[in-house]
Amino acid sequence: MKALEEITDYKEAAQILAAEFAALDWRNGTQIHGGHIMIDGDGWKHYAFQLGFCPTGKTPVYFDWKSGVGNTVKARDGKTVLGPKKPYPAEVLGRVCADYMSAAQASFEDWADGFGYDQDSRKAFRVYEDCQALGLKLRALGLTSAQIERFGALANML
Repeated sequence: MKALEEITDYKEAAQILAAEFAALDWRNGTQIHGGHIMIDGDGWKHYAFQLGFCPTGKTPVYFDWKSGVGNTVKARDGKTVLGPKKPYPAEVLGRVCADYMSAAQASFEDWADGFGYDQDSRKAFRVYEDCQALGLKLRALGLTSAQIERFGALANML
């Protein structure tokens, strides 16, 4: 396993993340549902997905995932939109791990400062709590602390 400090660029990090995700050998696979357009409370138009990670012998664990409407598959003419690009499960898992680690390793005040949130915001505090809660789902997948940290660190390199 290559040490994080030896990884030279984002392409290498993406390859390692994909390989280490594949090495989990979750025989039941990954389910990707959705891809429909939604508008959230802040007016952001996006594609909404739900990914279910299915470790062998365990119940699937689901995560919500959103991507901007510009993240599409286009026809050969380069203009006609065929639909949203499906998310890459390895990257989603890595980003979820990174979100969890950001909140697990910091107080709310430090986390808020690091992400540009107002420390007096209730909405920001709910986001912080949501990030912390991801740890339970990651543990339900059978991931160790070391795996969670490594997946998160690799995702942060992308």
